[in-house]
Amino acid sequence: MLFAIDADFDGVDDEIDQCLGTSLLDVVTADGCSQNQKSKLIVTLLQNYSYLKVDDNNKLDNYSLALMLSKDSWLLYVGSGYFKFDNSNQKIEDFSDTTLLIQKTFMLSSSHIFKTSLSMVLPTYNDSSNRTDYGADIAYLYVKGGFDVELGYQYDLINDENSQDIQMAYVYVGYNLNDTFHTILGYTKDNEKRENQIFLLQYSYDNALNFSYSFTKGKNNFYNTMHSLGMSYSF
Repeated sequence: MLFAIDADFDGVDDEIDQCLGTSLLDVVTADGCSQNQKSKLIVTLLQNYSYLKVDDNNKLDNYSLALMLSKDSWLLYVGSGYFKFDNSNQKIEDFSDTTLLIQKTFMLSSSHIFKTSLSMVLPTYNDSSNRTDYGADIAYLYVKGGFDVELGYQYDLINDENSQDIQMAYVYVGYNLNDTFHTILGYTKDNEKRENQIFLLQYSYDNALNFSYSFTKGKNNFYNTMHSLGMSYSF
């Protein structure tokens, strides 16, 4: 693909356009939003299913549901779910932790973007050693044509018993295959030398409905592989 996609013809590429579907001739700022759109609160529902293969005899299924609110350059996320862990001796089923996250995006230009976020993970499953954790994330995103590259650093303050804080660096490289498919390759590594290699494929049915599939290969992690299916709807 040699040219960027700008479906609403507002002069801002779709991969960084925070307000897709701008009316023709409306004046927009660097984030692709007109003044009328900036006053609009966008609500997104997200559903996800993940299958994790721990080893030949153990697996974990995770179902999650999240609500995301976005307005201007701010984003609020709250999500939780349900998991099942099966092994040869027992089956464990319970609710997943609840994650609260707030993110702020700074549009330095149409190609250079800076994002920062704060998060809190609330213990919602029955384990006395599971406590509230906190996190912070900073990332730089470069977008040019059909490509985008994101570099980031995440620090998680872990208060669970017998656990230490996690520091993780990551890099993602994305490419628009066409106006509906977007693919991403990613790599993460933390201070415990746990690594993940990630492949993600996103499909946009329209401006509101999106689907995704991802495959993750873990190294020095509690799982070997993970498959995830996701769906989101915005209104």
